[in-house]
Amino acid sequence: STAETRANWAVIFLALTSLISLGSMYSCYSQAKWISDILSGAADFNEEQATAHIIRSGLLWLGYIVMGGASVVALVRWIYRSYRNLLAFGVQTLRFTPRAAVYRAFIPFVNLVHQHQVMTELWKASDPENVHPRSWKEGITHPMIVLFDALVLFDVACVIYFVWYSWSLSQIEVP
Repeated sequence: STAETRANWAVIFLALTSLISLGSMYSCYSQAKWISDILSGAADFNEEQATAHIIRSGLLWLGYIVMGGASVVALVRWIYRSYRNLLAFGVQTLRFTPRAAVYRAFIPFVNLVHQHQVMTELWKASDPENVHPRSWKEGITHPMIVLFDALVLFDVACVIYFVWYSWSLSQIEVP
């Protein structure tokens, strides 16, 4: 498959992962409101509602894990192939090798900065306006890179929120 096809799959999976994250945030909010209403006496505990919340949360988590995994696989395959293509086209002075562009994505905290650097380098080095193999670094960073960064940070924030929310639910004592 072409690099464009791989990029399209990566974007689709990232978008679906973000949609699942939004759904999970709404689910957490509605569950927290329901529990708050129970604790304040504004609502009664209903086992069917509790079961529905648990099933919905589990399905959203499962969806997030599956789509997040698919996003990672698609993104890693696209990045690796794109870097190999840049080398094949004679682009010089790349900061990362194809392997380094991929494996650093799996180092916690490093990956938050690294992904921006990789995507910026890929965008600039792939720009047809930068035809000279060494002058590509002078290109402009495209706003799509900022959108990519925002999606990645949004998903990281969602994971942190889900973990915090799950922990806080375990601390509630229901009368």
